[in-house]
Amino acid sequence: MNKKGLTTKQWLYTFYVVLNVIVLVLFITYINQLRENQKVNQDFLVRDLGLIVDALHASPNPIIFSYVNSVSYQLKIDRESIAVNKPTEVALKKYFYTRDNNININANLLPLTNSTLVFDKNKNILVSLYG
Repeated sequence: MNKKGLTTKQWLYTFYVVLNVIVLVLFITYINQLRENQKVNQDFLVRDLGLIVDALHASPNPIIFSYVNSVSYQLKIDRESIAVNKPTEVALKKYFYTRDNNININANLLPLTNSTLVFDKNKNILVSLYG
């Protein structure tokens, strides 16, 4: 019986197990980063739309602004905030913008799938969806 070969085999199997665990942890980390990227996109969208509404509030003149988006989020706009979420999720990403009591803005949940969102400010801000 060769005891040297037996211990070498045990170390080799241990090395394979440790290597597989490391690869599995890296794979899980990669999947989590991909999932968090969607959250980053959702956060970017809500901030971008919120800044657009802030700019419309601050503008003294009528403005028509088109926002083209190709992802499937839903949004809700009211007098003080804009909220974006995925249709399958309950949690909302919210952006609270500068409230202007002289301007009325209301929009229910609107799907944003390959469509153009149009912000039209004359006296009130009208949000409509095309596409």
